[in-house]
Amino acid sequence: MHDAVTALLLTALTVRVFGPDTIRLSKRILTAFVRVGISGMRPTVRDQEHTAPHELTGRDR
Repeated sequence: MHDAVTALLLTALTVRVFGPDTIRLSKRILTAFVRVGISGMRPTVRDQEHTAPHELTGRDR
């Protein structure tokens, strides 16, 4: 019984101490992945060089 209470208190203390930093780090990592994903979706200059002009405007010739 004493070991279970000690383990519970240590777990609660660990969550209390490291919880805010863990959440903040998780948000920053998620934001970085979203930025990388968005930048991968944007057309680059290289993509536009290989694209026909009518494909850029969305109109047919």
